[in-house]
Amino acid sequence: MQKMIKHRRSQPPRIEAPSDALHRSPDRIWRFATPSIAQQRLGIWVSSTGVHRRQPPHNRVQRRVLDCYALVLVARGSGVFDSAATGRQRVKAGALLWCLPGLWHSYSPDEATWDERWIVFGGKLPDELTRQGCLDAHCAIDAFGADPEVLALIDRIDSVFMKAGPRSSALAAPMVHQSVLVAHGLRTGVLRMDRSLDSEVSRAVALIERDATAGLRPEDLARRVNVSYPTLRRKFRRQTSYSVKEYILRVQLSLAKDLLATTGLSVTEIARRCGFENALYFSRLFAQKEGVPPRVFRGRQTLRT
Repeated sequence: MQKMIKHRRSQPPRIEAPSDALHRSPDRIWRFATPSIAQQRLGIWVSSTGVHRRQPPHNRVQRRVLDCYALVLVARGSGVFDSAATGRQRVKAGALLWCLPGLWHSYSPDEATWDERWIVFGGKLPDELTRQGCLDAHCAIDAFGADPEVLALIDRIDSVFMKAGPRSSALAAPMVHQSVLVAHGLRTGVLRMDRSLDSEVSRAVALIERDATAGLRPEDLARRVNVSYPTLRRKFRRQTSYSVKEYILRVQLSLAKDLLATTGLSVTEIARRCGFENALYFSRLFAQKEGVPPRVFRGRQTLRT
């Protein structure tokens, strides 16, 4: 069973720095700006972006705890990442390191240097994305930093924020929101599938997303997309890495997690709404797939608020 992680609501960073400052050195450029009250009311804000080239091993981040969120892209080189939730793991170029508020984390390059880029952000919207599982301390390392869509977003965020001005944070913040969702989509396979599915499997995925909680059966799904079930089963597995049944279950459990986190519905009612006739079977299946029973999962979401 995973260790329970308490999540702290993100606050504007307490950093001893001018309210708006652009810093330059031969290997480093970054901007820090304290988010205004108006920016905080938008629900998501950006307080810093930057690039550090040829970061040496001795200049490591050691058991740091933030009051906000940080996204670090390892742009070149390799090293290690360690946190209260993940333990020590090796990372290489293309890794995205997600640092959540209230949890210690450490990272540094190997004996050689690495290049890193970062974005510091926070607000009620990232807190809600964390409650919904789009940001997860146990999945703090993504390998999608070389993905063209992710890189384009990071480039755009950095470009907009570095220009400063009264609207720079407001313009950069929605792109941070998008980057969280894109990374989550890549992590769960949804975006990777969207880029490579043929028309029959694509229609099947759309029907599952819409009707999985209404008792959708794999054989009925095949008839609705006008292919035999063996053909759909083979193509679906090859193109998505999931069986049809696994993907239906994935959608059902995703809705169950949302309902557990955001409503006061009973476990029995949630099971029914997600397409499970037997609440006990739902609870056992949920515990098997998620590592904890539904009531424990709901309690963890409460701790994060």
